[in-house]
Amino acid sequence: VHDGIYRAWFKNDPPDYYPLTYTTFWLEYQAVREQSRLYHLTNIALHLLTTGVLYLLLRRLHAPWPRLVCLPFAVHPIQLESVAWISQRKTLLGTLFGFAAVWEYLTARERGGERRAPYVRAVIWFALSLAGKPVLITLPVLLVGYELLTAKTTYRAIAWRVAPFFMLSLVFGIVGVAYQQKLIAGLDVRGQDFASRLASLGWAAWFYVRQTFALSEMNFVYPRRQIDGATVEAWLPNIAAAAVWGLTWRFRVRWGLFPFAAWTTYLVSMVPSLGIADVFYWRYSYVGDHYVYQSLPAILVLPVWLLSRVESLSPIARRTVYAASASFACAACIYA
Repeated sequence: VHDGIYRAWFKNDPPDYYPLTYTTFWLEYQAVREQSRLYHLTNIALHLLTTGVLYLLLRRLHAPWPRLVCLPFAVHPIQLESVAWISQRKTLLGTLFGFAAVWEYLTARERGGERRAPYVRAVIWFALSLAGKPVLITLPVLLVGYELLTAKTTYRAIAWRVAPFFMLSLVFGIVGVAYQQKLIAGLDVRGQDFASRLASLGWAAWFYVRQTFALSEMNFVYPRRQIDGATVEAWLPNIAAAAVWGLTWRFRVRWGLFPFAAWTTYLVSMVPSLGIADVFYWRYSYVGDHYVYQSLPAILVLPVWLLSRVESLSPIARRTVYAASASFACAACIYA
């Protein structure tokens, strides 16, 4: 018991390397042992904090109607698995500190070279995010994209700014793969050839989009869909995802950067959960509700962006769209 924190950070006894998550569990266990109420309350508090940081982050990015993004993020039934399960503390911690890292990074960029404290905090928050669970391990790629789209600086300066984030992702990625390989122990967890695995990426990406708006048929373990990479239809979801990405870029001047940025953020942040790298859970299902927690805001931004553009429509059309949006929000609350 007394070496619990040391084992979480410096031993390979746990099944995964989530030392911050295990540290919080250890501290709560010292306080209440196996009484579950405190664990659940902590998860709820982390979820509410994440929602609050998300709201501030969307406001700083000048996203349209951030409250309309945060409300479904807070109450959507797809979030139940991430918040209600004590074991998913890791997802909440990884997302909360990841969002905080982005906030501090944007603060550092706005202040230029005058103060380094926000930048240092951003690196620290990102390290804590990865120590909770590396759900946002691809965040450095998104930071590079943000710099290229918005900053007027040299490639050399961008490389220096994002280098610590890439180094942290690399270290935690190597450690995470090693831990997963220890669990897998040579098992073929997906049972797919390489082509079928790649074809499955698009299906998994669209699966979470559908689940966001379907509000139905949510399960603990979803059936493993059989996808044959040798067939043309197996690649249609990948083609559709690429087409959406290309269209949002093609019309970025007319539509603005938000559709492109949101879709890119969704795809990049979901890469670790789409099936490229093996994780033990793939032997049961290729998808799971908790895998989309950190990426859900990027999905929700897209319909909210569309709603923000109905201001130019007729009053009747505008009221119809608003009524449909309110109905969806109510349905999400009831279903949750």
